Amino acid sequence: IESSYSKFYEWCCKEKTNVEHIQKFRDNINNDVKSDKPNEEKYWADFELGLGKYTENFDKETVQNYLDCLEDAQQSIRDYLVEQENEFSVEAFTDDSFIAFTKSIWNFFDEVSDSERQEINSYLNKHQGEHINIRFVTFNYTRTLEHLLERIPNKPLHTWRYASTDYGYHFNRNILHIHGTTDNFPVLGVYDTTQITNKELVDTELFSQFLIKAQNVQALGKLWYREAEEWISNSKFICLIGLSLGETDTKWWLDIVKWLKADETRRVHIYGKRD
Repeated sequence: IESSYSKFYEWCCKEKTNVEHIQKFRDNINNDVKSDKPNEEKYWADFELGLGKYTENFDKETVQNYLDCLEDAQQSIRDYLVEQENEFSVEAFTDDSFIAFTKSIWNFFDEVSDSERQEINSYLNKHQGEHINIRFVTFNYTRTLEHLLERIPNKPLHTWRYASTDYGYHFNRNILHIHGTTDNFPVLGVYDTTQITNKELVDTELFSQFLIKAQNVQALGKLWYREAEEWISNSKFICLIGLSLGETDTKWWLDIVKWLKADETRRVHIYGKRD
């Protein structure tokens, strides 16, 4: 599934509209991507920062035009990702692929350095008399992870015996989409007012509720942020996989740093691309 921002903007900019300010917005995306370091990969966080900067082209009289552009972006993202999801097939994965996928969930530290693996094993050995519960928080709007997890039998991923009792790795099948899904209010925007260039618009009715992500989630009446905060607070390990947490998700970096400082035994493992 091609859910990267670079693939999206290529698709989005091919679509034309008769609404002048929306077409101008799409052209601006295209020009910005091509003119600003064209060989450098762009991410969703770059797009969201661009939304905050693009406010400089509007004032209180034309703010509705800006909100139209934001709504169009949301709809375009939804349409594009639905198209991608429809092309995704779990059946294309072999049994060996699912075995490897399942193992990668509970054996999440397999690819870290030897010293890190030793440290994690040392920690896990101290907690052999406990079940390990795995939860998933995703910033992705698609449900591909759900489709994959549905293929995994509803039983512990891995078990061991300690003091005559069986323990295991269990995972919560209720995945938390922290910014919604393609069919449930996909949320995009900025972290706070510091990322909005035109401060004149901040107090405009509904503007902040649409553009500042935390306010948007709250206005929708969703508990996604509160749930994620609780999950982070109750965690021992946090793994970040395939995630581009940029400036527009500053909140989560701050929350994770605060969580780390509260207990020296806690660990964060960030799995990124290797050169």
